[in-house]
Amino acid sequence: MSFFGDLLAGDAAAKASNYNAGLIERDANLTEQQAEQGYKVFQQFDLPRFDYYAEKQKGALQTSFAGAGVEFSGSASAGLLPATAPSSIKPSKWPTSTVSPST
Repeated sequence: MSFFGDLLAGDAAAKASNYNAGLIERDANLTEQQAEQGYKVFQQFDLPRFDYYAEKQKGALQTSFAGAGVEFSGSASAGLLPATAPSSIKPSKWPTSTVSPST
C-alpha cells in the first residue's frame, strides 16, 4: 500500500512542479515584454530628448567659448603640454620644489 501512496505522491509532485514551471515561464515572458516596452519608450522619447538637450548644451558652451575668444584648434594632447615651457628645456631641468620635509 505504501508503494501506491508513493506513486500518487510522485504524480502530485510532478503536476505541482509542472504547474510552477508554467507560472515561471509566464512570468519570464511578461517580464521580457515589459523590458521590450520600456526600451521602446526609451528609444522613442527619452533618448531623443537627451540628445536634444545635449546638443543644446554643447551649442551653448561653444557659443560662450567663442564669445570669450577661445579658438578650437590643435589636438587634445597639445592641451596637456605646458604652454609656458619652451621646447628647448628638457623636463629634467625644470625647477623642483624647494620645500624640505618636516622632521
